[in-house]
Amino acid sequence: MIKETIPQVETPGEDQGSQGSGNDQNGNKKNEYDGSTPPRVSPKLIGTLAGCDSGMKRVQKRSAYLKQRYEDLKQENETSTSLVRKDEILKEKEKIEEEAPKLKGTREALEAKLPDLEAKNKERLENIKFDALDF
Repeated sequence: MIKETIPQVETPGEDQGSQGSGNDQNGNKKNEYDGSTPPRVSPKLIGTLAGCDSGMKRVQKRSAYLKQRYEDLKQENETSTSLVRKDEILKEKEKIEEEAPKLKGTREALEAKLPDLEAKNKERLENIKFDALDF
């Protein structure tokens, strides 16, 4: 009886320093935020300048997306003859109009937090010293 050996292919494991390929745990590719979904930004939880900046970018992308979508809906409503489609347009229009003030409030809260975060960051970064390294 001859035993066949199956060649083993080594794959880098988590403990072998492999670099991720930008996929999440399920193998799905993570995409950059495009504004098509509400941003998950909580000004109360943001404590860094980078976090505030990231939150502002997400709010701006969402605002731009909603403005464009609102205009698209307006045009589609003018050209559509289907009452079913017009009803869908109305529902989406109302959702956008409901989200807009919340988005504005988030933006204003981030803007209010920005000066304090900038001051803390500036204070921390002004006193950086590089000493000679001895190896």
